[in-house]
Amino acid sequence: MDERRQDARRRVCLGGLIEAAAFLPEIPCTLRNVSLTGAQVRVAPGAILPERIVLSVPSRGEQRLAELVWREGELAGFRFQEAREKPADRPPSAARPRGDETLH
Repeated sequence: MDERRQDARRRVCLGGLIEAAAFLPEIPCTLRNVSLTGAQVRVAPGAILPERIVLSVPSRGEQRLAELVWREGELAGFRFQEAREKPADRPPSAARPRGDETLH
């Protein structure tokens, strides 16, 4: 895969949760790397990932709005969304992340 990131990534191994909507269960994931603009996660092979999510790292108390950019099997890449987005642009149950929260 070609490197298209604008920001340097940092390898991590953090437990995370993907929230898609209030009526759907959270999807467990493992963050494999993060940058200021996005993250790569590993999910179960059959997990259905929506286009827009809230990515949470409970151990750090962090949440970020994110958009699915690519997926190959168990791996998926997400681009973080700006913290100043309108609430209507977020998934229905998404808690508004603070602008100072980052997953790195």
